[in-house]
Amino acid sequence: MRWTAITLLCALGLGSGCGAALVLHREVPRPAVIPARSYPIVYIAARDEGSREVADAIASHLAQGPTRVVRAEPDALLAAARTESAPTLALLVTVTVDETIRTEMSDPMTRCSPDMPCYGYTQRFPVDVRVQRAQLVVRAFDPRTETELGHAVLAREESEPSPIAAQMAVRSRLTDAAPSLFDVHDEIHDLELDRTSDAIAAAAIDDARRGAIHLARLALEARAGDSTLDPSQRAAVLFDLGQLIRVDVDTSAHDPLVEEIARLAAAEASILRAIELAPEERHERALIQLRAERASREDVRAQQAATETNFGVASVPP
Repeated sequence: MRWTAITLLCALGLGSGCGAALVLHREVPRPAVIPARSYPIVYIAARDEGSREVADAIASHLAQGPTRVVRAEPDALLAAARTESAPTLALLVTVTVDETIRTEMSDPMTRCSPDMPCYGYTQRFPVDVRVQRAQLVVRAFDPRTETELGHAVLAREESEPSPIAAQMAVRSRLTDAAPSLFDVHDEIHDLELDRTSDAIAAAAIDDARRGAIHLARLALEARAGDSTLDPSQRAAVLFDLGQLIRVDVDTSAHDPLVEEIARLAAAEASILRAIELAPEERHERALIQLRAERASREDVRAQQAATETNFGVASVPP
């Protein structure tokens, strides 16, 4: 995946004078919920007429690429998809819309009359609001075995003044959101850093703020081995070191995958050592985030590998 520039900011402002904790911002890829683009051929069917608009939006989105998209009727979906010799995925799209009543509190009112000034009426009253709810379920099947490989669910709701307007709005929102289920996308993750009192480590963080991530990492690695640090100081240094290792990407590495695995393992080891010395909630959060990132990257790589395999099979003549 392409990495964007990494920035180091204060939580409450820019510059070296900030007193709040520092945060690294970086992009982390998230796998497609349904990896339909990994298949050379995708058959898609709407469960009923009310599901057709969303199914059309999904089909148009998937067709913007090498995947061939074929529309089918729901009853014949699997049978039709089974006729293909290349790896094929079958998608069944179902949209349901219903109405519910939700009780909300009214806004404070202002009352006026000709013979006295306006005044605020602070009492609030329960008001019943008609809410239109829409749910999308996309089920993915292997047409050869008729096995359901997985499914995705999206839900939206609207409470426009008119129930008809609300229903139109909620369907539109669902139609707009549905294509995102099929794409790898980037999320911005915030990587917290400790506010260490150690002057040398703080100077290294200043280097990182200026963009010298690798230089800062080397400085923290040297400082972490200093026997004069007390446990809390060493934990702060090790934690910041682990966070910097996560973003210190070696773009010249011969094998980026090997580099990434080794880098995230080293980052986890450093954060674990920090937790052993001085457990903090921030350290635990970072460890959970790191492990989630690694799992997400593994899922993205698995989808990429499946894409290469399936399209490779499709290119081989029968």
